[in-house]
Order: sequence, then structure tokens, then C-alpha cells
Amino acid sequence: MVIWSVTNPSTRLPVSSHLDPYQDFQNIPVLTVGDTKYRLVRYRNLANTDKTKALRGLSSTTSNYTNTEARPSWTVYPPLPAGTASVTLTSPLFTKPLSVPVTAPAAPPTGTEQLPIEGQVTYLNLVDAKDSETTPIIVTIHGVRRVPNGTALYFSVAFPTDAEAKESAVYKYGGDMLVNFATGGFEDGFGLLDRSSMRAYNPLAAEDRTILGTHWEDLTDGARNGPAAVGYAVMPALPASVTHVDVIVGGTAIIQNLAVRDGELAPTSTEKVPQLGSGWPHLAYQPDEVDEAMAKRSTAKLIDSITTRSVTKGDGNLDLDANVLFAFDKATLTAKAKTVLAAAADEIRKSAPTRPVKIAGHTDNVGGTAYNQDLSLRRAKAVAAALRKLLPDVTFTVSGRGELDPIANNATAEGRALNRRVTITLPG
Repeated sequence: MVIWSVTNPSTRLPVSSHLDPYQDFQNIPVLTVGDTKYRLVRYRNLANTDKTKALRGLSSTTSNYTNTEARPSWTVYPPLPAGTASVTLTSPLFTKPLSVPVTAPAAPPTGTEQLPIEGQVTYLNLVDAKDSETTPIIVTIHGVRRVPNGTALYFSVAFPTDAEAKESAVYKYGGDMLVNFATGGFEDGFGLLDRSSMRAYNPLAAEDRTILGTHWEDLTDGARNGPAAVGYAVMPALPASVTHVDVIVGGTAIIQNLAVRDGELAPTSTEKVPQLGSGWPHLAYQPDEVDEAMAKRSTAKLIDSITTRSVTKGDGNLDLDANVLFAFDKATLTAKAKTVLAAAADEIRKSAPTRPVKIAGHTDNVGGTAYNQDLSLRRAKAVAAALRKLLPDVTFTVSGRGELDPIANNATAEGRALNRRVTITLPG
């Protein structure tokens, strides 16, 4: 994840218009480690698979506001290789590439057994962030808990103690300027991110869009009666193997690596919206009403975007990126392969080979060993056939190595992407 901010003092154009992934996707910062580029993670809702959205903090829905002060935001990227100390960030919005250190997420604040604190953020929505008279609220995450047919996210909201500032904040956040926490999507509500299964989750919703959780109006009413009001949202059930998740808060903040525990928080309160410390809200939902269709509407698939240089030269080899040459699980060259093969042919021509040039296909370890060997051989043959047309005087030999010669960790998405390649060995 990258935390960043942007300001636009000269043009006073809407900041988010420069970062709208539908209009100016190329402006979103790109991370580079060596020859590998990492672009922001996208997500596709399982119930609406024809639309892909970018997973980031600044929302294109706020394109009508202008400001000259920096607005903090965040962007989620694919996992970096273990031990990465720094990355290079590039964007047309930057005057030059930026070298940024890679740091571990901050430890969450500690609470007690009776009042657990898993994470905490100061929240100010994007519309009100330009209003210096609006006082931020404090959103605290108290637990991510496995419950029948779902996952309960317990949170509290603390408004200012000053009566006038509190009423102003309650009005701001209870009105139309902020979509309800418990009803918004990733851009303006709560969300859970599970990178181990590449899934993201919103609060559960029935066909009529009734959300399973505390309604924002009830929460703000409860906040008028005390320093902090407690609410909850019920998300789809997490896979049994998931032990930690990231939590999105209001679309502008993200808390990383929160533990997933079993069972509701206790004791429960009789109040619809309890005050913090008086007990936890009773989860007023029926587990039986959570069916597959409901869970599917609230679940999104995360999509990593990792690219390497199409032709990488080193140690007498040319490594061609199979992710560019071929579609997934295919051995037919793509339209983009023409440029890659032309670049490879130039390198081969420069080497002036007098002996056969070896071409070997490689795969990741997904699928059976025999299948991967056959796929890698077919891909090597496809590359050789194309290069023979470009270099009729050069002799090529082909082989399929399948998953036998990995150059990266197959346990990660970026590692598998690097292992899918076609290697050309130039004779010494």
C-alpha cells in the first residue's frame, strides 16, 4: 500500500479529476522494483463481472470540489518481493521519479480485554476536508469477528466534545455529504481486504439494498448522547484460512493487518446504539437470510497488475514475458507479441549467432506437471516459428521446461508472473 497526497494550487481544478481511473488512469503512481512494475490493485464485483474498478482512496465521485491543500489518500498495490527496501514511484503528475522506502505498517493502538482496540483513524470525508471549520471524528475498529454466515466488523465513532462542534459534525456526517458508512462501497464506506484469497468484502445487502448493520442516522443520533457510539457491519463470511485482513474506513483511510477472531463481542447491550464501554450491539440479523446471492453481491475479486520488461537481457539470455506474448493458458501469440518479438529479433541479430539459438518455454506451477511441460513447449514453438520469419538465416532449437526452472517464488502472484516466460539462449 502507498500513502500519498496531491495538491493542485495553480490550476484549482478538481484534484480527483487527475486521478480518476476511468479518465486519467495513467496518472495513478506506478511502483517499480528492478524491471518489474506494479500498478494499483483493481477489483471486480462477483455479481457484476463486466465492470472493473480501481482500489484507491480518492474517489472520482467528488470531482466537483476544488482545493489548494494536499489531500491524503492511499492506493493498494500487489505484494512486493520479500526484502524490498525501496521502490521508485513514477507518474505524469511528478516532475521526476521518486525513491520511497518500504516500511512495515504501524502497530495498532492497544486496548484492554474489555475494550479492545484493533485500529484507529481520524476521519474527515473528501467533501468536508476542504472546510477548515469541520472538526474530524475518530473512528475506532474494535474487532473483526467470525459470526454465523458472516463476518462482523465492530466500530465506534467519537465526535468532538465541544457541543457546537459536535452538532456541526453530526449534521455534516449525518446528512447527504457522506454516504452511510454501513451502506457505502469501498470509496465511501467500510470494507475488508483479504490478500491471501484475493477477495474484498462490503457489508451484506438484500435485494432491496437493506444493509446488515448499524445505520448511520442511528449512529449519529447515538453520538449526540455521549462521547462515542458503537456500531457494526456484517460482511460475507471469510475463508477459514484467513487470519488477518485490512479494513477500509470511509474510503479515505485504511488500517492494515487486523486479526480475525471468533464469536461476537461480549457483553451485549440492550441499546440499539450503545455508548462505548457500556456493552456491544446485538447483531440484529438472521444468519439464514444470508444466501449465496447476497454474499456474491458483497464480494469482489482483487486483480493484481504486474508487468515486467517484455525483453530482459542478461547472462547471455533473453527473457520474453509470456504474460505479454500469450493469453492465459494459451500458446497462440497475441497482437502485442509482434513488438516483443521484433525487439528480441534485434538482439539476436546483434549477437550474430553462428550456432543454433535455443528457445525454452517456462510456466508457473499452477496445473499439472505434464500439462505445464506441454504448454511451455507449444509456446516455445510459437515463438520460434515467428522468429524464423524475422530471421530466416538463423537456426533455432526449442524445448519446454514447464515449471522446472522457476526464477521467483511461485507462492506469490508476482512470482508466478515472473516465472511465465520464454527464454532465448544466445550462443557464446
